[in-house]
Parts: sequence; structure tokens; C-alpha cells
Amino acid sequence: MELARLQALLCRLITGSATPADADAGAAAIAGDARMDAAARLRVYADSYFYRLAAALREDYPALAAIVGEARFNTLVADYLAAFPPDRPSIFYAGRRLARFLREAGPAWPAWMADLAALERSLSEAFHAADAAPLRAADLTAIAPEAWPALALATHPSVRLVGCRWSVGEVLRAFEAYRDESGAPPPAALPEPAPGPVTYLVWRQEETTYFRALEPAETAALQTAGAGAAFADICAAAAGALEGGDGRPAAEINRMLARWLADGILIAPPPPAP
Repeated sequence: MELARLQALLCRLITGSATPADADAGAAAIAGDARMDAAARLRVYADSYFYRLAAALREDYPALAAIVGEARFNTLVADYLAAFPPDRPSIFYAGRRLARFLREAGPAWPAWMADLAALERSLSEAFHAADAAPLRAADLTAIAPEAWPALALATHPSVRLVGCRWSVGEVLRAFEAYRDESGAPPPAALPEPAPGPVTYLVWRQEETTYFRALEPAETAALQTAGAGAAFADICAAAAGALEGGDGRPAAEINRMLARWLADGILIAPPPPAP
């Protein structure tokens, strides 16, 4: 068998995508010995492939893994990998579609687990996101009042806005608190989240990731900021989402801006490409 065909065959046998014909071809192409036959040798690599990916996903989704338990999490990983096999060289990307898989899995898994996976994935992505110098309050003090409406702002590369149908942040907070206090995995039965739409802000400040729930006005403002927007447009988005639609939004916008600056969420947008 030529090398390319043998490599493709081994890939299918190791990753669990083999056909019965592949199993017969593998048995014919791979030699056994007194200790292991061909099937046992292949099983060593297949088990290593699966458990390495399962370990990586357990690190990316620690709360989800703790809640469902080791055996069910392994089942989840096996089903997920069958539906979405890795397609990038880095193992970092292996679990990026787990939330989608859970969302499409129907009643096999509680509906809120997809939101929990999405939030945990966003925290992992925020940790690995590119760095950028955040704006500080001192950077803005020299700006003349008349220049503020046109001032361009953007969010830090680590910023993620995660829209959820369940308050899964409460589950993740409870998991983190238990882990910090005891150093042991939490019990399998953490309280289930309450239903209801909520948007979480995820970001990294220095080497630590954070998340918190947002009010509609702050969600609208940060969605507008995105990759770069004028301060006037950010304010208009926030004011439009405040209860009542108008009122006195200046104090609320000032409060949000001060918190964004303290948390390192805002940056100066990059210059436009030539």
C-alpha cells in the first residue's frame, strides 16, 4: 500500500471514522506480534487520540465536565467528535463547535448546557486573544469637549458578547466559588440556571479573564463600539436602549465609560487599511 493511502487509512481507523472495509485493510496492512495483534495496536493510538482530546475539552469546559460527570462527558465528547471532527492543526480549535453541537442535539442534553458551553468557550478565546494597549482615563483628559462626538473607539480584541437564553453565569460563578474554596470538583448537581435572555460580557485584563451580565443599554453600546465607532454613535445606541428611550442618559453613559476604562475594555481603533 502506498504511503498516502496508508496514512489516510490509519487516520480513519484512529479517529473512529473507519468503515468495515477499512478495518479489514488495517488488519492486513499492520503487523502484529506476540504481545499485540494489529487491532490492539491500533486501539492504543485510537484511545490516545480520544482521551487527549477529551482532556483538552475538559480543560476548556471545566464546569460543564464537572456537572455531567466523567462518564457522560466522555460520551458527549465521543458524539461531538463524530459530528465535528477536528479540522485545524491546533488542538485549541477542537472544541470550538461544542456549543453548536449541544444546541442541535435536541433533548439528549439540557438546553441550557449549550449556553454554558458558549460562555466557557468565550472565556478560553478571550484568554488566547491578541493583546492591545487599553485606553486609560488619562488618555482622554486632553481631548477637547467638541472633539468627543467624533472620537473613534473600539473594544479590546479579547472582548466577547455572549447572548444566552439562560442565566448560566450563575452556574459558572457557583462552580468557580466551590473550586476556589475546596480545590475539588464541585458536586454533580449544581443549581440549574433560570430561563430568560441575558448577554454576558467576556474580556481579559492582563492575564485574567472576566465575565459579567450586561444591561440592554451597555449591550447596545458595546455592540456599536465593536471594531470602531464614533463616541456619538455609541452614546446614541446606549440612550436608545435605556428604559423610556430618552430621559437623562448622560450619567449612565459616563458610568459605563468609567467602568470600561477601568476594566481595560476600550482601545483606539486601528487605522484603516490602505
